Amino acid sequence: MNLKISLTVLIGIFVAIIAFYVIMNWYPSNFDPVYTWTEHIKNESDNPKILLLGSSHTGVLDTNYIQKYVISNGLEHEVYNLAITSDYPTRRAQTIGYISELKPEMVFYGIEIRMFEGQGNVKQEQLTALQISEIKNVMPNAKEFFQKTVFPLTDNDFFTKIPKSPKIVTLQTIKHFVRDSNHTSSLDINSNRPFFNIKNEVSPIKELEELKKEWELKNLKFNGINPQINREFDALKDLISELESKNIKVVIFATPKSSVYLNWLTSEDKVIFDQMLEEIEESGITVYNEYDTYANYNIWTDIDHVVESKLGIVYSEDIAKKIVEEIKR
Repeated sequence: MNLKISLTVLIGIFVAIIAFYVIMNWYPSNFDPVYTWTEHIKNESDNPKILLLGSSHTGVLDTNYIQKYVISNGLEHEVYNLAITSDYPTRRAQTIGYISELKPEMVFYGIEIRMFEGQGNVKQEQLTALQISEIKNVMPNAKEFFQKTVFPLTDNDFFTKIPKSPKIVTLQTIKHFVRDSNHTSSLDINSNRPFFNIKNEVSPIKELEELKKEWELKNLKFNGINPQINREFDALKDLISELESKNIKVVIFATPKSSVYLNWLTSEDKVIFDQMLEEIEESGITVYNEYDTYANYNIWTDIDHVVESKLGIVYSEDIAKKIVEEIKR
């Protein structure tokens, strides 16, 4: 009886391992657009690459304009805007292994305060920073332990191709068969902005007063940023470390916001966000913290998206200048 139980358990483990291996290898090549695009582009050119990462706030950048500006400065770098709608550091971590295979010279990551929204402001009854520090000194650091013991075993090509969230990949694979879907995300394979397709009709510009009235009617609330326990901020720092370990230069820039948006935020949350950017900068990363530069410009389609046309080219022009500056630095 014990032998049968042992064999059953071993067979179950074996089947689970085989299923995991098959799904992890089959899913990316068939349904992960980032993997598909990376495999397509990696052998297209030997020119150095600059990658723009971020959400729709980065996606509205005119990549063609930026590419022409780079070339006009005598540089051969290729610029790709890999922005994905509703991008977060934890989501980006799922595909950073594929992106790293392109061996880009530099990654520009556009971030914004709502990426780190979640648990609200820290309440008075919660542990103070000093108490948390004392606990950390007493308790073993599990993350540090695994980095020292497990990471060296997984730091190879096979493991970097495994998505960061096998659970999500498995669920998406099951969803594909249940719904009989051929695509999980749109992809323009030959575009320099493959995952963020601009609509044919350009969204109209709205005056700041009109934006303010519309926003007040929505009556939305910002849930605050927890500066002590913030999963997205930890994921961002891990992404930066992973890219740097592969000799990829990382530049962080805060995406622009209108005055309506900035007035909606509390001063406390803006201070916390600024402190996050300062922490990244203190680690040696270049940070452009100029999210209020266009606050009073009439270039907005909503409170935090610059118009996707020549009227909003000032944003793309400034990023292009920063890219050239960083290449020449």
